[in-house]
Amino acid sequence: ETTRYVLKHGNYLIKMMDLGRTLTCVSITADTESKCLSELILASREGADLVEVRLDFLFPTDSHFDSCTGFLHNLIQNPLYTIPMIITNRAHWEGGKSHMNESNRLNTLALAHSLQCAFIDIELKSISSLKLKLERELSDTKIILSHHNFTRPLSASELSEITTQMIHHHADVIKIAMHCDSILDNFPLLQLIAVNAPRPVIALGMGVHGQLSRIAASRYGALLTFCALRAGKESAPGQPTLEQMRNVYRVQKMQRDTPIYGVIGSAVVHSMSPVVHNKAFETFGIDAVYVPVQLDGANDRTGQVAVDERFQVLIERGYLFGFRGFSVTIPHKLCALKSATHVDSVAKEIGAANTLKLESHEGTLTVSASNTDWEAAMDAVEHAWRKPIEGKGVLVLGAGGAGRALVFGAIARGASVVTVANRSLSKAQELVDDIKQQQQNKNACELHAIELIKLQDDSEHDVEELMKRIEIVFNSTSVGMNPNAENTPMSEKWLKKGMVVLDAVYSPLETRLLKEAGNHGCVVVSGLEMFVRQAALQFQCWFGNTSGVQNNQLHEIMRTAVLESLQQQNK
Repeated sequence: ETTRYVLKHGNYLIKMMDLGRTLTCVSITADTESKCLSELILASREGADLVEVRLDFLFPTDSHFDSCTGFLHNLIQNPLYTIPMIITNRAHWEGGKSHMNESNRLNTLALAHSLQCAFIDIELKSISSLKLKLERELSDTKIILSHHNFTRPLSASELSEITTQMIHHHADVIKIAMHCDSILDNFPLLQLIAVNAPRPVIALGMGVHGQLSRIAASRYGALLTFCALRAGKESAPGQPTLEQMRNVYRVQKMQRDTPIYGVIGSAVVHSMSPVVHNKAFETFGIDAVYVPVQLDGANDRTGQVAVDERFQVLIERGYLFGFRGFSVTIPHKLCALKSATHVDSVAKEIGAANTLKLESHEGTLTVSASNTDWEAAMDAVEHAWRKPIEGKGVLVLGAGGAGRALVFGAIARGASVVTVANRSLSKAQELVDDIKQQQQNKNACELHAIELIKLQDDSEHDVEELMKRIEIVFNSTSVGMNPNAENTPMSEKWLKKGMVVLDAVYSPLETRLLKEAGNHGCVVVSGLEMFVRQAALQFQCWFGNTSGVQNNQLHEIMRTAVLESLQQQNK
């Protein structure tokens, strides 16, 4: 069926559709001709399937018209440039930079069409005017008919109406890009791709919430997905880089039934979770992809009830669109617990979950919740310290979901005393009270709650005696994370030789807290160790022992993936 359709639509389109996968297209946004040509060659060398040349970045005004036409002749007819091209001259009124008068702007696209480039991209609003300038029977160039909305997501009915208009105008390729306010806005775009097959469709979400539509486009059969040559060279907000698309998400290998996994959080754009899990999938030959899933937390406009509802919809709709598991991070670990149909005993006792597994049993969705944070942190400390936690005094900084897991873990490993320090004393006390209630009729350890501020300066406070009993410090807060690496959650006054200090922050690898702890003769444990161990436990939760993967091997693969990624970022 696909072959019958594309036989009507020119050589480039036939070749691309026959590849049987979604293509990677690098948008070139250089502002000089020499930079543009250099980036075009580089994109081709680095594995892009085609490039989009943005004329509006190069020739934004009418004074550039003659230069633009000369450039097009050299670009399209030069045998050095063999990579297929999309020529775009985006009008300023649709998010581009072109302020040419409409006749000149359309003339540049008509010229590219007559010179037989692979594609030209024209806005739906301008197609009637452009048709008057084209001699379509004399060119194999195909027309991408596009619509962009940079301000809001489009409803399913609006997407359908726009698609119908494009089909009416005989679009060779349908392209719709829209701003996404929520992760949920991606699903109508993916649905649009699926229901229009085999007609070539490009449907993309813009902004941090729209990355799913760009990465998962391959799974639903989109003609192509756009990416940037390098970070900072994006032509639209939310574009991943070519390196990420090819080497992290491996979109060129994604199939229509590839399972999707992801990390849900309010700040996951720079999360290392996709790096480690996708590397594990690749290494062990697992057909799966792992993506960032940005879900904002409660704020002045969106209350917690609304966030809980959105989380539940994400899980249910996500399963229908191919998700089979999630990692869950700040601030949604309680939401994860609420969304589950089955909660293991540890996650229930902790009161937070960081791992969800999605399965269908006789047509009913089963969501299993567990928590790998506590075991990962305790193992990391005991491995580095070469001592058991049993009988030791523990300080936990932070009383959120990760803090709860660390308190549970310390008690489970036999700590004699656990002190929770939090910015809000009431939240620290609430956590302590919850644990005390759970520990009725058990050999409970001693529990205390204090304000974090009492550990943040050099003044004398009423915590002196309490701190003398502390041998292990866990930081579960984000204090000290990039870009605020100069901060620390506690004064170095409280650090002493022989202590062990774990900071859950892994960017930077050596936080200020760890650096100061090392200076005082403490055993330091990077957040990387906890991160890698909890990720490996999640991997085992999703795939069990059937993958034949040893923990030590998995730790090393994931650790190396993070270090290489951080090294690449720092170049």
